Amino acid sequence: MNQERFDELAKGLATSRLSRCQVLRVVGAVASLGLLETLSPLRTPFAVAASCANNNGSPDPEPENNLCGSCTEMVNYYENTGVKDAAGTYHRGYVGWTWYEWEVSYRPPAVKGPYKNPSGEWCYKGTYKYKASVKNEVRRIRWVPNLPVPKDCKTKCDKAIKAWCAQLDKHEQHHVQDNRAIESEANAGTAKFVDLTPQPFVGCAKTKAAAYNAMQQKAKTYNAHLLKELGNESQKRGRAFDKKAQLIPTPCNSCDSCGCGNTGVPCPPDKPDCCNGECFDTQTDPFHCGACGNKCGCCEGCYQGTCGCGGPGVNCQTTGEVCCCAPGVPAGWCARACQGGGGCI
Repeated sequence: MNQERFDELAKGLATSRLSRCQVLRVVGAVASLGLLETLSPLRTPFAVAASCANNNGSPDPEPENNLCGSCTEMVNYYENTGVKDAAGTYHRGYVGWTWYEWEVSYRPPAVKGPYKNPSGEWCYKGTYKYKASVKNEVRRIRWVPNLPVPKDCKTKCDKAIKAWCAQLDKHEQHHVQDNRAIESEANAGTAKFVDLTPQPFVGCAKTKAAAYNAMQQKAKTYNAHLLKELGNESQKRGRAFDKKAQLIPTPCNSCDSCGCGNTGVPCPPDKPDCCNGECFDTQTDPFHCGACGNKCGCCEGCYQGTCGCGGPGVNCQTTGEVCCCAPGVPAGWCARACQGGGGCI
């Protein structure tokens, strides 16, 4: 928590009234780590497919952190958008984030007074007992390959993804354990970074009411100080761990090596073209006609890398429609020849 936030909080406390159980809060976060790989950025994050099943790690509570697509898309997503934390903030360049909320509470104090000091003012002395608690919320990127990897390599890819998820979870749990250790040490009264031992505060003024309010204000200001120190210690330990922690590589190498490509397995002669790690024949496949991802339209087949109507098993279905050929497609594929691109008219 920065000084401006601390001053704002202390100012707000000056005007608040003491409740039966006073509770103050401070929120913050400790970062996870980025990944090893650096790819050319895609400025528009790809859409997350809610129907993309994930059996390699528990899904993240935040739907936007559950990614379904190619590994390149996943890496570009975390590099340009990043994991979304429990407070709804995106952290560009990070695949994990531990958000925390500190609370410091105290019961009504044991009060001595009113009594008069040597100056003739009314005074109250209250001894306050403090207790710290922390709430942690972990968020992390989850990824499922889409298009799915080939069946003969699925086991290898799944194993790599599970290991990646486990490493990321372990890293974030270290941040959680750090915060819990801070909580335990603070409440034990032995911590050097914060003092939660019972504190006496004396307030004096010309009237009894003003004296009591002065005592309360000192207690509230100290409460804000405790919150600041707890947050500072969280950040200190989080940064120290991240500095020495080993970077976690993505499972991309394991999963991408399952498919075809320059570094992957070769394609068979009947499906010579590699599209996103799978083998197709772009001369005949209507979903990759002439180029990967070029899907033919209404009633069209793929002939020599060109989409056209009337091919085997590909006919216009609506009564009265006529199939027109794309340029270069033999007339025998068509109900009749016509000008323009292939399609149903």
